[in-house]
Amino acid sequence: NGNEQPKLAYEWISNGEVHKNGDVVEGTSDGTKEEVIVFLHGLLGNSKNLRTPAKKLTKKLPHLKALLLDIRGHGNSSSTTTTHAHAHAHAQPHDFQSCVQDIIETLTPLGLVGLHSPRAICGHSLGGRIALQYSHHLCSSNSLNTTSTSTTLLVQPPKQTWVLDSVPGRADPSVHNVLRAISSLDTPIPSKKWLVDTLTKDYKMDKGVAMWIATNLKAMGDDKKSFDWVFDLNIANELVDNFSNQNFATMIDEMTKEEKNNNDQDDDDIGLTRDNSN
Repeated sequence: NGNEQPKLAYEWISNGEVHKNGDVVEGTSDGTKEEVIVFLHGLLGNSKNLRTPAKKLTKKLPHLKALLLDIRGHGNSSSTTTTHAHAHAHAQPHDFQSCVQDIIETLTPLGLVGLHSPRAICGHSLGGRIALQYSHHLCSSNSLNTTSTSTTLLVQPPKQTWVLDSVPGRADPSVHNVLRAISSLDTPIPSKKWLVDTLTKDYKMDKGVAMWIATNLKAMGDDKKSFDWVFDLNIANELVDNFSNQNFATMIDEMTKEEKNNNDQDDDDIGLTRDNSN
């Protein structure tokens, strides 16, 4: 559908430079094929959080182009960001599988299907859980769809999945503490300083965390003297509740077996990576 619009807000990074909603580049200056890696941010974050690693990666490996997405309810994919083209209400349920469908409905109108499907996906924290769900979903779907049409018109599984700073099971209690704290605050927020002071003094929150949360405020009204959240708190809370429903270890096991059974896979293409060093 030529009129279909990407579901999520996004930005491109290539050669270490940000290109807002840029077109896909099919090749590099030396004529080699350019490949895409998708980046997914963490809870209460947005695509800008991953600009630095995306810039460094695409600068070092110019054949790679990074597509940074705002997950549903976050950044410019939040219904609270009323001035952005991708700001709209997202239908229930707000779970990982719905996030996967959002990604697919963003990649498809961008032409990132078939041979142009993203080579890799990298997710941090919540984004890592969604990246795992995405890869598992596509691997499962790919094993069922073997026609030439499915391999040319549909998004194909990535060769590599990078899950950063994320582990199986429920979300860490500190995540729930942060969500409870900010959910209890009335909006509009008077100022960023007020927010940091309130979170550190009344909720005993680490100042660094409180300052980071304050970056997720947007100015309201003509005077720009009051603030609201840039994310949708209801969606954020529901996504965190979904953590315990994801069969993290089983998904990794099934994906590993699927790749080992693919005799056509090159050795360097077998790479589901989990990194909990951060």
